[in-house]
This record gives sequence, C-alpha cells and structure tokens, in this order.
Amino acid sequence: MNRLDNKLLDLNTTMLEMSRLVERAIEELLKAIKEEEDISLEHFNSVYEELDSLDKQVQNTCLRMLLEFQPVAGDFRKISSALKMVTDINRIGNQCINIARIIAEMNPVVEKDLYLEIFNIATYSKDVVKSAIYSFIKNSYEDAEEVTKKDDSVDEEFMNIKNRMIKRIQNGDLDASMIVDIIIIAKYFERIADHGSNIAKWVKYSTGGTIENSNN
Repeated sequence: MNRLDNKLLDLNTTMLEMSRLVERAIEELLKAIKEEEDISLEHFNSVYEELDSLDKQVQNTCLRMLLEFQPVAGDFRKISSALKMVTDINRIGNQCINIARIIAEMNPVVEKDLYLEIFNIATYSKDVVKSAIYSFIKNSYEDAEEVTKKDDSVDEEFMNIKNRMIKRIQNGDLDASMIVDIIIIAKYFERIADHGSNIAKWVKYSTGGTIENSNN
C-alpha cells in the first residue's frame, strides 16, 4: 500500500466518524419525538462542534492530497467526492441542531398527535442518511442509486404534512404557531434527507458515475 492509499484510508476513517455522529444525532431526535423526552441543546452543540472540527480536518487533508499527489482518475474522484460529502454531513448536523432547538421549546406543551405527524418523516430521513452512509462504506454505485428513490418518499411525506397542517390551521384546531413549528421541523427533516441524497450522488460519482445536480 502506497502513501496515497494510506491517506485515502485515513480519510475514509474520519468521514465514517462524522457519519456516525450525525446518524446518532438523528436517532436521538427520533427518541425525543417518540418518547417526548427532554433534549440537551448542550449535547447537540457539542456534537456539531466535533463535526465542524472533523469537517475542517477532512477539507485540509483533501487539499493537501490534491497538491502533494496530484491524483488522477479514480483517486481524484474519491478525493473530490469526499470534499463534497463532508459539506453535506456537516449540514445534516446543523439541521439536527435546528430541530433540537425547536423541540426543546415545544416539549412541555406539544400535543402527542403533533409529534406523530413528524415521526414518519423523521424515520424516512434517518433511513435515507443511513442508506447513503452504507453506500459510502461499501463504495457501491447500486446502493447509492437506491438512496435517491428513498428521498422522493421524504419529499412526498413533507407535502402531506404541510397540507394536513395548513388544513388544521384553517379549521382552528390548534395554535397556529405550534403547527408552523411542526412544518418547520418537517422541512428540516426533508433537508436532512436531501443532504443524504447528495452524499449518495457523490458516492455514485466516486465509483465512476457522472456528476449530478445536488440539492442545495
């Protein structure tokens, strides 16, 4: 194994560490939603600080590898894809903090059925991210291809939630501000799935596919 191969192995290890951090963060959000548990914003902020530090580490490593080794073909694809993927992993962490902040404020007063409204989209989003990470670990174009199909289900579920919540506002069922919070949380979970889909697209590129448009 040459020096570049060793650097690529170290790069993958760091990216897997980042991936596990965001996966655990999503699982903690799901548990808070399902069991109506209190959320520790201090914990989520700590996780994001660690993510941000690892993000910078990966970016610096990638740039040094590009300058030092001037890789071509497959190695260049892996390094350039890593630069893109860590940005999406970092943004997933950022969305998790946004969700945690809203839930922390809502928790004492939110009604059970409102939590159930976002449980499905939270579960779907977690599945997209987990599948994207799995495709990265396996370096599998086929597994990455399946992720983009799952993302479509998340988009559809968001629209369903939005329409149901708008109808409840119109009917005067619940406090409008609380319903708006639910829509915002659902939107954040949709964005998490979008970033998971982006990761899968870069896995496809790193394994020989073409560059696809990413979700912003």
